[in-house]
Amino acid sequence: MFSLDVDCPLSSYLPADTERFNLLVRVMVGPHPGEGKESFDIAVCTPSWLADECQRSGWVSGQHTIVVSYYAWPEIEVAIKKLVEQHSGASWHEVACMVSHVGQWEFADHCEST
Repeated sequence: MFSLDVDCPLSSYLPADTERFNLLVRVMVGPHPGEGKESFDIAVCTPSWLADECQRSGWVSGQHTIVVSYYAWPEIEVAIKKLVEQHSGASWHEVACMVSHVGQWEFADHCEST
């Protein structure tokens, strides 16, 4: 897991305000066992940031978003891992389509709608 928004590992990153932030986290996921990984993007933010954004723009989309009380990378990392690792299936494509509900995946349009 990493973010294109910051220049350091997420374990050493601290936003200016740990209770008011929005950060895009890129999660690399692949078949286990197997080789290759694909990226899934998840916005991690706080309720305070959401309130500010609603005030500024009038709305916020909640898709591919995790809301946390404050920035604590170890807890955020555990939450993301739990959300991703709860999915299993007969093929990588099947699993990736399920994970695409957690994070934005560039190939999500190739998933059958259910």
